[in-house]
Amino acid sequence: MQTESIRFCAPLPEAILKLEPLVTPADRDLLIETRSRWTAIFSNGLRVNDVASPVGYLPTLLKLPGLGSCLRS
Repeated sequence: MQTESIRFCAPLPEAILKLEPLVTPADRDLLIETRSRWTAIFSNGLRVNDVASPVGYLPTLLKLPGLGSCLRS
């Protein structure tokens, strides 16, 4: 499986549109630089998003703290 990385600058509402279409299983992640020292990660999963994997792995690689959050309806 090949991974593609694209860097771009856009406001949050426009950046979120890069995740479309929403699919199962999720096949796209969006990492957004914040104005603080944190990075936000979003996934394009239709029903389930696995942001726990990158949030669990990247902090160990970078030796930084990580925090996961999930919204459920």
